[in-house]
Amino acid sequence: MKIITLTFLFFSVLFSVGAQNRKTYLFNLNDFAHKEIEITFQKSKDLISLPFKTIHVFDKRNDTSVLGFGVPGELSAKKTSYLTLKNGTAIATQSFIKNAVIFDDTSGYELVMIIRKLWLSREIELHTINDNDQNDKEPFASGILTRFEFYIKKEQQFSILYRFDSTFISTKKKPDETELIETALLESIKKIKKMHVEQKAKTGPKLNWEQIDSFSIQFHSLPVFYTVQLQKGIFLSYNEFKNNQPSIKNYEIRKGQMGDLLIAKDKLGVEYPLRKIWGFSDGQTIFIKSADNFFPIYFFNNTVYTRAAKFAKRSSGENAKFLSYILLPMPIADGLDRSGAFEHYGITLQYYQLDIETGKLY
Repeated sequence: MKIITLTFLFFSVLFSVGAQNRKTYLFNLNDFAHKEIEITFQKSKDLISLPFKTIHVFDKRNDTSVLGFGVPGELSAKKTSYLTLKNGTAIATQSFIKNAVIFDDTSGYELVMIIRKLWLSREIELHTINDNDQNDKEPFASGILTRFEFYIKKEQQFSILYRFDSTFISTKKKPDETELIETALLESIKKIKKMHVEQKAKTGPKLNWEQIDSFSIQFHSLPVFYTVQLQKGIFLSYNEFKNNQPSIKNYEIRKGQMGDLLIAKDKLGVEYPLRKIWGFSDGQTIFIKSADNFFPIYFFNNTVYTRAAKFAKRSSGENAKFLSYILLPMPIADGLDRSGAFEHYGITLQYYQLDIETGKLY
């Protein structure tokens, strides 16, 4: 399988916030089928030598229960499947890495790995869609999104080693989910071989576990998660959503041919359409904007899910176009073609998780 690394970022700052959570139960994993993935290090691969005596892995994702969603029909004719790692994400990851690594028993350092994101997706965005895009090919690929933090532990102190924030895509039509996870894990620990571990341990800033753990729960304390009453109005930005503070209170929704249109009204009653927004709330449910439509979101296990579409796929309607040139005079058929009358748009609904740090769906 061909796998391409898209990004790699370094870890920088930690900060602490308390946590509280508000949940709704419109989203329930019991409504899905379940697919378990098992990862095993192949003995045929080269072992990786690391200057640590062991590794400890902690799963600190907002929702530790899901790795992604499978395509409907894979396990059941009626249900989408949710994906997990056999034995749990932290245990499975730690076991896999221990089998892949030769540890230095004489080292005074332990390696600590924090999993912030590990998500299998069939719609990783490859390029931005715009109104002039004539390419009918879907601009997404299957792959895995990762965000790991690595620390050097000595006694009860922790030094920041690095942050692995990478995306891997597969060129296979039906991706090998097991291989994607294994590749991501191996690539993340291979980076350590190129680092001056002892220097980072001696000169880097020192943290305690409480500081690291408080960073893990900071996004659980978003006001919108625990507020008793959702504010009605339009969220122009993700920050407005997080704080349950819509900046526009007076609005209405109108159905359009290409999607829903949000109409805002100013103090004088003058109406104007809004397109560049994050979403809106009707006071009971929050809707996120995606693919020029609005989809309800569900709070579950310290995070947010939705059944939505990321983009509207444009089809040129070649069969209708061909038939028109047979049945209609050439000038009329040409006029229809230039007007875009043969084009149509469609969306496919799938389940997504919201990236609590960025406000984007994945």
